[in-house]
Amino acid sequence: MLKIDSRPIGDGYPTYFIAEIGINYNGSYDTAEKMLISAAACGVDAVKLQIITAEKSYTRDSISYSIFQKNELSLQEWRSLVEI
Repeated sequence: MLKIDSRPIGDGYPTYFIAEIGINYNGSYDTAEKMLISAAACGVDAVKLQIITAEKSYTRDSISYSIFQKNELSLQEWRSLVEI
């Protein structure tokens, strides 16, 4: 049996719901915060966001680089979201 925190995961246990936000916050901390709070209000067990640094993850000439670069949040913004 798998556990996340103290919650058992597997057959016979309630479904563990993860809200997928990805990079749909479009580089806006306020939007990310609203999406996270809305997901929590819906009763999800966890929220997944994309935390990628374009500079460290993609070559500069790739499409992914430009997409992720314009959607990056600062390390402090990520820390603030985790604390919500």
